Amino acid sequence: MTMTMTAAFSVPAGHPLTAVGRRPSVAMRRRPSQTAAVAPTAVRQITRPPTGIDADTAGEAAAATGRPARSSPTPLASSIPTTTATTTTSSPSSSTSSADAATSTTALDSAAAAAAATPAATPKRRKGGVYKEAKLRATGDTLVSTPPMIAICAAMATLTAVTGGAHVARIAASPHPASMAAAAAVGMVGGWLAADAASAVYHWALDNYGSEATPVWGAQIAGFQGHHDQPFTIAQRETCNNLYRSCVPALPQMAGLAVVAIAALASGGGTDSGLSVGLQSAYASFLVGCVGAQQFHKWAHSVKDLPVLAEAAGRARLIVSRRDHGKHHVSPYGGVYGIVSGWVNGPADAAQVWRRAEVAVWMARGVEPICWKLDPTLRARAFAIVGRPDPAAMAQEKEGAGDHRQ
Repeated sequence: MTMTMTAAFSVPAGHPLTAVGRRPSVAMRRRPSQTAAVAPTAVRQITRPPTGIDADTAGEAAAATGRPARSSPTPLASSIPTTTATTTTSSPSSSTSSADAATSTTALDSAAAAAAATPAATPKRRKGGVYKEAKLRATGDTLVSTPPMIAICAAMATLTAVTGGAHVARIAASPHPASMAAAAAVGMVGGWLAADAASAVYHWALDNYGSEATPVWGAQIAGFQGHHDQPFTIAQRETCNNLYRSCVPALPQMAGLAVVAIAALASGGGTDSGLSVGLQSAYASFLVGCVGAQQFHKWAHSVKDLPVLAEAAGRARLIVSRRDHGKHHVSPYGGVYGIVSGWVNGPADAAQVWRRAEVAVWMARGVEPICWKLDPTLRARAFAIVGRPDPAAMAQEKEGAGDHRQ
C-alpha cells in the first residue's frame, strides 16, 4: 500500500510534506481515484455582526449594563492566516480538479479584494462613541455651543466658584470651623437630594405633557420627548449647548448667594451661624445640581471616553449612573425620572408617586400623560392605586350595557 501511494502522488520540491519525519495526511493517503473525485471546497469569509453604538438598542443596552459596546466589525477570515497546498497526481481527472480549484481560489481572492476596496458605511463618530446622525426635533436646535451659550455657562461657573470660595473662607474664619463645616456638609447633601427630586418632577412633566408649541418650555419639551426616540443625541451635544438653558434661571440666584456670602465674610463673621451657612450651602448645592442635571444625563448616555471622575461618581451614586438611568429608557418611560443623583428614584417609584400625580392632573385638567397612551394598562393601574374608578372604563361599561339591552 505504501508503494502504491508513493507512486500515485508527486509532491513538489520544498513542499511541507517533504520534511523528514512528517507523515502524509489522511487525504494524501487516499487512493488516486478517491483524491481526484474530491471537489474543491470554497472558503467563505465570515464576519461578525456590527456592534457599534448606532441605535438606542445597543446604546441603552450598554447604558443598562454599564459596559461600553464593542467597536467596528472585524472580518474573521482576514485575521486568520490561510495556507494553500497544491498536490498533483498522475490521473488526468486530478489535474482537472486542481485547475478548477486554482480558478475558484483566484475568483474568491478577486471578490475579497473588491469587497475590501469598497468603503463600508460607518456611523458618525464623536468623542462620546459611535452614534447615528442626530435628527433634532426642536425647530432651530443645534448640537454646537454658540458664543452666547458659552458666555452664560462661563458666568455661572464664575459665580459658583466665588460663592464656594466665600463659604470656605467663612468656615475657616469661624471660631468653630468644625461645626460650621459639618453644617455646610449636611446642607450640601440636602440640597443635592432636593435637586434630584426637582429634576425628577421636571423630567416627568416634560416627558408626559405639552409639546413644542407650549410657551416658554416648548423647546425643552420637544427635546425631552424626542430624546426617547434618539437617546444618543444628548451624547453628541457640546457642553455649553447642553447646559445654558438651565443656567439662565440659576444665574441671578447664584449671584445673590455670592453677594450674601461675600458680605458675611466682609463683616468678620460676627453674624455667621451654623444654620445660615448650612442653608446657604444647601441652596448653592441645589442650584449646582439643577444646572448639572443635563450634564449628568449626558454622561449616563455616553459609552466611551467618559471622564474618570464622572464614571467614579456614577459608580458611587453621587450622580446618576448609566445602569440606573438605563431603566428609564424602557417604554412607556413611566418611572426612574431623577437625573441628578438618582437617589429619589427608588422611593418615588415604590410609592407610585407618578401614577398618583397623573391621576391628579387628569382629574384637574382632563389631560392624559403620554405614558398612558404608550401603555393603556398604566391608566388602570393609576386609578387602582388611588382607589378611584376609572371614568373612561365606567363609560364603556355603560355603553356596553345599553347595547346589550337594545
